[in-house]
Amino acid sequence: MHPMQTFLDTVPLCAVQALSDIVYWKLLFR
Repeated sequence: MHPMQTFLDTVPLCAVQALSDIVYWKLLFR
């Protein structure tokens, strides 16, 4: 497993997680 590959796999995952968090809060407090 290449470290760079793991990095590229992890970043989009974190971005998606953060984005879904933002969407969740927006829906909660609209």
